[in-house]
Amino acid sequence: MEEIAWDVIEQVFSQTVREAGIVDYNLQQEIFSDIKKELTCQIEESLGRNVERMTTEVLKDIIRKAIDKAKKQHVTPEVI
Repeated sequence: MEEIAWDVIEQVFSQTVREAGIVDYNLQQEIFSDIKKELTCQIEESLGRNVERMTTEVLKDIIRKAIDKAKKQHVTPEVI
């Protein structure tokens, strides 16, 4: 099981956002803000478990959920 360090979070985030096709900088910042909130919640829930113990796959899952949330909030209606 691969463990991550804080410096890996940005790398995984950039790769996952790029794979999702998110190019808007403001949207990327919103997604990253959601990720930070989720990571903070997970750390608090685990009573101090370090985020370094989290696997890359868990981090990618958190990022994908934040991307999905942001996409739902920024859906533009199609012109008919």
